[in-house]
Amino acid sequence: MAKINSLLGRIRGTMGNMTFAHRNGSNSTYAKEKVLYNKSRTVAQMKQRVRWSNVSRSYRAFHKLLSHAYEGGVGREYNQFMHANAKVGGVYLTKNDSDKGAQLVTNFVVSRGGLQSIEVKLDENHVACSNIRIGQLTIDENTLYTDFCVNVERNNTDIKDGDYISIFYAEQCYNEDQLVPVIRVHQQQLKMDMVCEQCPNVKLWSIVDPQYVKAIDGMWGVGFAVNGGITFVHSSRTKDGVRTSTQALKVWNPILADYCTKNALTKAINSYGGASDSIYLAPDEEDWEEKLANIEEGTMQETPGSSTPTEYTISASASPAAGGTVSGAGRYASGTSATLTATANAGYTFSRWSDGETQSQRTVMVRSSGSYTAIFISNGGGSGGSTDEEE
Repeated sequence: MAKINSLLGRIRGTMGNMTFAHRNGSNSTYAKEKVLYNKSRTVAQMKQRVRWSNVSRSYRAFHKLLSHAYEGGVGREYNQFMHANAKVGGVYLTKNDSDKGAQLVTNFVVSRGGLQSIEVKLDENHVACSNIRIGQLTIDENTLYTDFCVNVERNNTDIKDGDYISIFYAEQCYNEDQLVPVIRVHQQQLKMDMVCEQCPNVKLWSIVDPQYVKAIDGMWGVGFAVNGGITFVHSSRTKDGVRTSTQALKVWNPILADYCTKNALTKAINSYGGASDSIYLAPDEEDWEEKLANIEEGTMQETPGSSTPTEYTISASASPAAGGTVSGAGRYASGTSATLTATANAGYTFSRWSDGETQSQRTVMVRSSGSYTAIFISNGGGSGGSTDEEE
């Protein structure tokens, strides 16, 4: 009997419908309902899987410019980028788009550290301005590099001589060969040097692209409309290493919304084989209630044999709204076609649709509800920087 008790004392786990556990110094045996776990493709798991795709793909556009961007993470930039952006809002790519290297600009955290963060705002024309004060300085082709540094340091107590200010502009572009959206990253960097004995008469615009140093109401801004995301990063070298400010991109991306909808999530999940139709026991799952609600509503999966609506809604809009008009939106019977037409207003030119189509008039086969955005470009658009990374 002693041998049997000794053996039972070593058993842990489940056998049949019995569970063996060791609690408070004694052995416990109790009955437990048997739950069958035959798959691991729950809605929550698949949702996380398709969310990670855009973060991982987008890292490729940034990685050459992220050295010292994360304090204490030198040599581990990928892990730092993925960890910093683990909870960035859902952008859902299908397996086909991911395989082709699709990248969507969203509010990525591109640096993380203990220095004070720089605030960046976009105005109604999507022009970015930081809260870095430059006083009454007028910036033009005659502005000296040292004069600019003097005004920045005197008006911002947290920015010291020898510090760096970097501007990251993640431009949302389109790969015409792969027919997917991609990111092109531009970077401009300026070292604060009020004396600069080697360059006392050097012009500011000879060191940095003029489009990245503009005076906007006494603040440091840029001179172009953002199509994607932008931020300013403050960094400083110390005896203990490089310190940085924590910065996320300030975003204006007209095609982003099309990849953040429930419809986009459903397509992305289904492109990986869909989610399981079983509900698993997961009492500690954060979005358990959302998962149940989505399954009950039928929004996360397509069930064979279920009733299908005979009509779908095709939505269409213009971006920016002042750029032009779009016609053809409405409700259409399944299997029919809808013709969408984008017409540019004066001062604007039609560029493309949010899904990459370049014809201003297009025909859409209606098989589900969809949203289409016509993108217009002002005839007086801006330019990018000199340090570019594109994947």
